Amino acid sequence: MARREMRIFCFYFRVGRESPNGFERERETATEMEAPPPTAAAAVCPPAPRQEPRVQCLSRRWTAELLDHFRPFVRRLGAGQAVETENLEQAVGEALWNFETAVQENITVNGQPWQESSDLQNDTDIKLLEDQLDELIVEVSSKRNQYPRKMQINVVKGIKMQQKLLGYQPFVNCQDIKVEPSQDQSMVELRLSTKTMSRHSAESFKSLSSLVERAEGFSKALSLQQTLEQCRLHQEIMFVSEVEKENKNDVKNLTSQVEVIPSQTAISNSVVLKIKRSSCSPQRRYPLRQRKLSHDT
Repeated sequence: MARREMRIFCFYFRVGRESPNGFERERETATEMEAPPPTAAAAVCPPAPRQEPRVQCLSRRWTAELLDHFRPFVRRLGAGQAVETENLEQAVGEALWNFETAVQENITVNGQPWQESSDLQNDTDIKLLEDQLDELIVEVSSKRNQYPRKMQINVVKGIKMQQKLLGYQPFVNCQDIKVEPSQDQSMVELRLSTKTMSRHSAESFKSLSSLVERAEGFSKALSLQQTLEQCRLHQEIMFVSEVEKENKNDVKNLTSQVEVIPSQTAISNSVVLKIKRSSCSPQRRYPLRQRKLSHDT
């Protein structure tokens, strides 16, 4: 709504009418006022005194509330417009500003323009506050004169009670507490025990390094136990193989000691060196075969 179009409208407000119950607010409906066409009779008559074209109001606060009440109606004008949001918000803001300025220019508050006017109700509130402040000042000043007198009585009583307490003497005789000799001995023993404990602790800290070395050696010995077992198994296996080799050598020696007789000689006339053999000898278990030797060579 443009500024020129808004100036056509005039609002009649009657605000702040004083009544026994307080201030009442009445709002008359807005009407579109247009100047009537001049007539011949009006031209003949003398011109009437010029009236104030602006609407007269009695309270600035109530008019501001009415303006706030009409703001949503102005905002609804741009609801169905096919415009971008930024441009629409800018246009609505301009319309609100034009509406408020147009109304403020066409209104007088107690015969004064909007910018120069002041709310009478605020003035009355300020006066009430000033009156209450004056009453409080009077009460405080009266209490400053009254309460010190009442406080003086209690202060005097307190001072008298302090004087009585200072002059009070107890009837009980005080006794001096002496330290028993047994406590001195216990203190000496504690000192000696602390010295011995400190020595033991120092020695134990010194022996920690040797203990750590022993622990490391013990851990190494535990780790070498498996290798020792493997060495033992290896020795047993090697010992068995060596025994078998010795048995074979013994068998060879025995076979070399046997003398063989040629086949042409008679069996009865043959003389064979007989060797006594043990019952458990390998020759008995595994006898050798007789070989025939040729004497042609």
